[in-house]
Amino acid sequence: MLKHLEFVGVPALPAARGVRQAVEEAWFTRRPLRVRYRRTDGTAGERVVNVRGVTMERHATLLHCVDTTSGEERHLRLDRVDGAELERAPLGG
Repeated sequence: MLKHLEFVGVPALPAARGVRQAVEEAWFTRRPLRVRYRRTDGTAGERVVNVRGVTMERHATLLHCVDTTSGEERHLRLDRVDGAELERAPLGG
């Protein structure tokens, strides 16, 4: 698990209240996470993901995820996640 955690400086942009805790719990328990986030164009998105890795850069923290529905890899900026909650039961993946 630690080989998927990468530090490249100290993240400067904060996460929304409660988001970091939900992400950490999803990471350590390997449970799916429902996230509400802002896309680059400002529109809202929501999906259920499995967090597979984290990159901490100087300006942002990036979550490396796999969408539980499509199986596609997704990269989400932690500061653009407006809400996150653990799914009740583990999903495949």
